[in-house]
Amino acid sequence: MSDRGRTTLVIAAFRLGLSWLVGTRWLLLTTTTGEADAVRRTAVRYRWRGGELCVRDRPGAGWADDLRSQPVAMAQAAPGPLAVAAAFHDDGTVTLPPTGRPAPVPVVPDLLWVYPVAVIVPAAIRLATRRRRRP
Repeated sequence: MSDRGRTTLVIAAFRLGLSWLVGTRWLLLTTTTGEADAVRRTAVRYRWRGGELCVRDRPGAGWADDLRSQPVAMAQAAPGPLAVAAAFHDDGTVTLPPTGRPAPVPVVPDLLWVYPVAVIVPAAIRLATRRRRRP
């Protein structure tokens, strides 16, 4: 799967309120680009190292370039959203310790309405088809 497709799926999962599940493996990193303060959201694998989020540096990746120019970002994982400041290391890792500085807005679970609709619509269809079959 491409990076873009993976990021789209992770964003959808976070918007559906599944950050507790998807966020155990994927970090949704929201960075600020240099173009009129536009935001970039990227899904990256992460791990915890010494109480800090740690990701692999990918030279040439848009999110890495964004963090080099503006090191403050919003990191969303299973524990919840954190404003972080990036620190690049010689071993090819980027640590993301929490910071109190302003960061881009996190992705909020705004698609929770899908769950009741996914239950109600099929039930209504079944009910309607049963009524038509009765003589």
